[in-house]
Amino acid sequence: MKQRILGLLVLSLALVVSVSADDAKPKKKGAQGKGKQRANAQLMKPFAAIELTDDQKAKVKVLVQKVAEETKALREEAGLTPELTKKRGEAMKAARQAGLKGKELAAEVDKNSGMNEAQLAAMKKMGMMRTKLQKAVVELLTDEQKAQLPARLTGSEKKKEKGKKKKAE
Repeated sequence: MKQRILGLLVLSLALVVSVSADDAKPKKKGAQGKGKQRANAQLMKPFAAIELTDDQKAKVKVLVQKVAEETKALREEAGLTPELTKKRGEAMKAARQAGLKGKELAAEVDKNSGMNEAQLAAMKKMGMMRTKLQKAVVELLTDEQKAQLPARLTGSEKKKEKGKKKKAE
């Protein structure tokens, strides 16, 4: 009788351990996918308030998919890891808190990100790819839809002209 109870106890313990081990694997895989989804969602956030037609949605989906594939290939080629990306984010946060802006900010982030030249070049290229994607999406929109976007996306933002002062003669 004691052997049966002990055997059942060991069996149930083994079952619980194997079930919990199986549960851990999908969670990790899902967490990686969520990062990609968040990146795409962040990229498309300015367009969220706009009602897109089904045709526009299909075209945007194709554009986003293409950029996602190119970005993935670029990340793998350059050896960009989530740890490096996180470190770069932390460097960005620290530099912004220090009050840096523009080229000074970029230089400080590059210096403290722990990335080599190839990885920094890949990050820059990915940024240009995201910008091109947003411009391509804007081109798909009607004038009414474009009016709902932030001015920075449509290019209608008035740029400050920096005139040179004439020297007094």
